[in-house]
Amino acid sequence: MRNSVKILLLILSLTSMSSAFAGEKEPWKFTIAPYVWGINMNGSVQVANRAVRVNQSFSDIMRDFKGGGMLWLNADRGKLGIFVNGIYAYLNRRVPYNSITFKPEVKFGLFTAGASYEVYSKTFKNCTKLVIQPYAGARYTLNDVTIKIVNTNIAPNKQENWVDPIVGARFIYTMNQNWLGVFAGDIGGINFNSQNSYNVNAYIGYVPSGAKCITLYGGYKLLYQNYSKGSGLSTYIWKMRLFGPVLGFSYTF
Repeated sequence: MRNSVKILLLILSLTSMSSAFAGEKEPWKFTIAPYVWGINMNGSVQVANRAVRVNQSFSDIMRDFKGGGMLWLNADRGKLGIFVNGIYAYLNRRVPYNSITFKPEVKFGLFTAGASYEVYSKTFKNCTKLVIQPYAGARYTLNDVTIKIVNTNIAPNKQENWVDPIVGARFIYTMNQNWLGVFAGDIGGINFNSQNSYNVNAYIGYVPSGAKCITLYGGYKLLYQNYSKGSGLSTYIWKMRLFGPVLGFSYTF
């Protein structure tokens, strides 16, 4: 709950900051972008003295997928921008073991909020354009696991959530009126040994002729997270690479 409040306060403070620094005559421009990230997972999870190696493909994850979604929201005013990026998935499956059936349920979420500022914009002689936007914010991770034993009231639960402050930059290269490339990366965390992360994205965008408000995107995303907490029976360690292709579109108004 405290981490959720921190994210809300961050969004509110970024909104206030953008209103204060953006020119009053500049109109707001909004972008909504649903997308699909074909997540693969590679890493390890440890609870108490039990460590499990994780190596799941996108098809493995989709077999257990029961619901969720991915959405990017952006608001720009002049050189300033505010963005919110949300990923949420609910997974469960039945695992028979001898005469007992287990039903592990996983609620996993990544929620990022931040502000960007355009520090460089140049149009070259060949009509291409490069824009550089540093950004800062926070990434909230939710990892809630419940293991139910079917036909009983036994359902042990382990929930961990944490916030990584992040700082990074976005590079947008417009090749012509139809094609553009986007590269973005950031680092986060509060302690190199126990809580750190990095995130890298690269996309190609296509703007259909006659549809300037719509951009189709395809690319690749990699997120690495290292988080550890507690000791002994309260130990929790999450070291994970989440990676895979991304497909989506954006609508600007």
